[in-house]
Amino acid sequence: MWLAEKGAVPDYVLDSDVCASEDFEKLACNAFADPQERLYPCNTKEACWLSAAHYVGRGGSNPTIIGNIAKMADWHGIKDDVDNVWKVLSEAADEPVEKSASAEHETRHALELEYDDGSVHSFYPIDNGLDIITSSETAASDFRSRALPLPSFHKVAMVICDAAEENGVNKADLASEVVRYGERRLPDPYTGQVLVSMRKSAGIDPQPYNMLIDALREGLAKAASVEMSAAIAADVAERMYAIDSAYGLNYGPRMVDPFTAIFSGPLESDLTKFASTTIQVDDINVPSVELLNLSDKKIDLTFSQASADVIKEAKAIIREGESVEACDAATEKVASLSPEARKVLLATLAGVAW
Repeated sequence: MWLAEKGAVPDYVLDSDVCASEDFEKLACNAFADPQERLYPCNTKEACWLSAAHYVGRGGSNPTIIGNIAKMADWHGIKDDVDNVWKVLSEAADEPVEKSASAEHETRHALELEYDDGSVHSFYPIDNGLDIITSSETAASDFRSRALPLPSFHKVAMVICDAAEENGVNKADLASEVVRYGERRLPDPYTGQVLVSMRKSAGIDPQPYNMLIDALREGLAKAASVEMSAAIAADVAERMYAIDSAYGLNYGPRMVDPFTAIFSGPLESDLTKFASTTIQVDDINVPSVELLNLSDKKIDLTFSQASADVIKEAKAIIREGESVEACDAATEKVASLSPEARKVLLATLAGVAW
């Protein structure tokens, strides 16, 4: 809007349609001025001009990116328009900025810390798509270098993932660690028990962990909402992390961390998506989300290979179909199990449902 007031926005940009993230997902890397990070698309003249204004307007100065934008602008025949907007932005950088409503806007951050002197310091801005992607990489780097402890990283990652969803940012563009710890998943006490077994195998006293798993089960059984369940599970995971830290544990394939273990159920979004649909097991209506909440590990340990494959196929049908028809198909799949396997399935669902 500010550039439009300066008369620096070409008509083809003003008249263009609003772009969605899906418009850029299938583009080759060389369609972006920053091909490594897949940022600043220049596949059309409108996108090229907007990338030029956005990059320099935010203070970007990388000569390679600026050079790529200039080359693509020349190819689109809009070099003069790009040079003009850069000139306007350059001149504005030397002018005092008048106080306005936009100037008073406070940038959102994924983490805020209050220091002993009362000052508040903010980290990982999440105001827009570029900030979100950049902050995900920065937070992941801080986590890998152990500058950001796991419990704090878990909270930061969730905020970043939520912001990504709000702003239409593809999760594939976020750091993998942020997605891994930031996706909101349902707690799973069973996989928490697997965590305890790992500690026991390493010669660590399992009693404190078992007490926490028992507290998790009791808490989930009494929780009145998904949000309350998540808070209870996060508290248990943080307490386990504190015990792990006291033992100096390093996490890996044979020593999974508490947050990965406990938050390993289906996505919370699946709970909402499938809450109103049911499947039938021996004429008993079972909410489809309860089948989705049954982990593959639990299925493999409880059923024969053939029965486990059938149950997993039923889960896949529900997750992919998202409809009553899909639940009917899943019901037929479950009906193909032996009578004994169906009874065990009902008992297992009753045992893990929370």
